Amino acid sequence: MLADLNANHHFLGYRHTNTAGRQLYNLTLNRTIQHIGPHFPTYYSANSNTTPDIILTNFRTHHNTHTAPGPLTTSDHIPIIFTISASPIQIPSMPRPSFKQANWASFKTEISENINSTEFPDPATLEDIDTEVEKWHETIKTATKNNIPTTRHRTLPTPKHSHETNTIMIQFTALRTHAHIHGWTRQQYNRYRNLRGRLQEALIQESNTQWTETIAQTAAQYKNANTFWRKIKALSGQYNPYTYYLLDDRNERIYKHQDQEKLHREIWDNVFQEDEDEAENEDTTNLVKEFLTENIDRTTPYHTSNKDRLNDIDDLLTDEINEEEIKYHIRRMKKTCPEIHYTTKTKPINIRLHERAVKIWTALEDQENPIYEELKTQADNITTYNNWFPSSLTNIDTAPTPNYH
Repeated sequence: MLADLNANHHFLGYRHTNTAGRQLYNLTLNRTIQHIGPHFPTYYSANSNTTPDIILTNFRTHHNTHTAPGPLTTSDHIPIIFTISASPIQIPSMPRPSFKQANWASFKTEISENINSTEFPDPATLEDIDTEVEKWHETIKTATKNNIPTTRHRTLPTPKHSHETNTIMIQFTALRTHAHIHGWTRQQYNRYRNLRGRLQEALIQESNTQWTETIAQTAAQYKNANTFWRKIKALSGQYNPYTYYLLDDRNERIYKHQDQEKLHREIWDNVFQEDEDEAENEDTTNLVKEFLTENIDRTTPYHTSNKDRLNDIDDLLTDEINEEEIKYHIRRMKKTCPEIHYTTKTKPINIRLHERAVKIWTALEDQENPIYEELKTQADNITTYNNWFPSSLTNIDTAPTPNYH
C-alpha cells in the first residue's frame, strides 16, 4: 500500500507521534504490516523536510522492491517510483569498472606492446620523463577502456534457489503452459494450486534465511548503529548514499532543502498565476459582476445593509412577538440550547447554589435571627414538593467547588 498517511512516530524518524503513527507502530509490533520505505524526503516546507508518504506491505511479501524519487511535478509532494519484481532488480549507480568481467590477458598484452615499444632517450631531461609518464598513463587508460567493461548499475542481493525450489518452479511453469494449450481439468487445477502454495512457502523461507544471514554478518562487521542501518538500507535497495536533487527549469541540480522548497513554491505560483487572456475577458468580468450584484447580501455586512430593500416584508421587522410564538421557540430550544433542559447532553455547569443557601441557613440559625424561625415554620408546613431541578444542579456530587471570592 502506497499512501499519504501523515503518520508520525519515532520508528518513522519523527520526534513526536500522532494517532495514525501509533496505530501503524502497533500493527508493526504485531507483525501485521511492515514498513519498507521510502527513506528519503517526499515533502519540503520552509523549515523542514518530512516523509508523509509511506509504503506498507504484509509479512508474506518476499518480492524484490526498490524506491526512488521521481521528477518534480506540480504536486507539493515528490513522486515515488516504486519497483516490485520477482526477478533481481538492477538499480542505476555511478559508473565503475567491472573487474570480474575484465579480459586480463588482452589487457596485459596491450600494455606490454605499447610500453616495450617506447624508445626512452639517453640522457633524458625532466621534460622527456614527464612526456613518457603521460604516455604511460594514456596507455593504461586506453587498455582499461578496451578490456575492462564499465558497470552502470548494481543488482540487489537475492537468495539462490535450492534444487527443490527450482524443481517446483519447473513443474509450475510446465503445468501452466500445458493448461494454456489444452485447457484446465479439476485435477490439474488442484495440483496447480498446490504447487503455487509450495513455491510461495519455499521462496519466503529462502528470503528469510538469506536476510537472517546477511543481517548477522553485517552486525558482526559493523558495530556502529548508524553504519549498520545504512548498510541494511543499502542492501534492501532503500538507501542511496548520494544526496537527492531536483532539476530546475535550466536543468541545474538543486541539493539544499531550502532551495528545493523555493523551487516548489515557484512552481505553485506559476500554477495559480492569473492568465492575462482570462483577466481581459469581458464576458467573464461581466458574469462575475452580475453574480456579485445578485448576491450582494452575502458580502454586505449586516450593520451596513439597507432594510428598505425588503419591500413587502417590512412588517417582519416591526411585528410584535406574541406569547404563543415565545412558547413555541422555547419548546424547540430546550433540546438544542445548552443548559436549558435536563435532557441536554452537554456537561452541566454546576455553580453550587445549594451550598450558598445552606451557608445562609446555617448563619441565620447561629445568629438566632427571627427570619430563621419564620422560614423554618414555613418549611415544616410544606406538604408538596417539586421534583424539577435546573440542569446546572443535576451533577452536584462530581462538580468542582466554585471560588466565591
